[in-house]
Amino acid sequence: MVPNRWSPWWVIGGYVVANVSAAVAVTLWVGAFGDAGIAAVLIGSIGLWVGFVGVPWWASRVEGSGDVRADFAAHVRWVDVPVGVLSGVGLQLVALPALYWLVQLATGPLDVEGPATELADRAGGPAGWALFAVVVGVGAPVAEELFFRGLLRDTLGSRGGPTVGVVGSSALFAATHFQLVQFVGLFVAGLVWALLAQRSGRLGPAVVSHMAFNLSTVSVLYLA
Repeated sequence: MVPNRWSPWWVIGGYVVANVSAAVAVTLWVGAFGDAGIAAVLIGSIGLWVGFVGVPWWASRVEGSGDVRADFAAHVRWVDVPVGVLSGVGLQLVALPALYWLVQLATGPLDVEGPATELADRAGGPAGWALFAVVVGVGAPVAEELFFRGLLRDTLGSRGGPTVGVVGSSALFAATHFQLVQFVGLFVAGLVWALLAQRSGRLGPAVVSHMAFNLSTVSVLYLA
């Protein structure tokens, strides 16, 4: 896939719109229901999608063909399923635990699972867990892959080359989670997903891998 030369302002605008939308959504939810639990967190996640999905869609309308699937190669093929599931589950259950074991040899103990465990503690009953799984395991991967491995990687890659697109989008993906301890793991995961997208020429393998990665996390937390 040859990346489109999207204006960098689409990336900046998408990130700003996403975070403003999330903040407004959470504020309105808490103001209306007084609930700052898992529902507020998930409402904030959905708010992010306004920027992560809405801005690439608008960029496609203004600077592209008007077809998001074509402009960002947002296609999924059957072969993407086994590749994505194996890479996503392998990342979550094998590769990243091994990576953090090595990291902690140098740094000492780190609270790697802390943020995820905190979210799980707020999930509540079965309905909360089901919503958690749908938003985190399905919605978030689609939105984040379209923005980070689609719009952002294309924008960086069209100016600095494929390596800049892969590494730069992965670093920014990790940084925007604002979790210092988890930066290394998120950066590695981002690299895998960017490479899957780069090598296949479409977002399908990365989306499926991201879903498998997140749903593995949800399953481990639920069973813990």
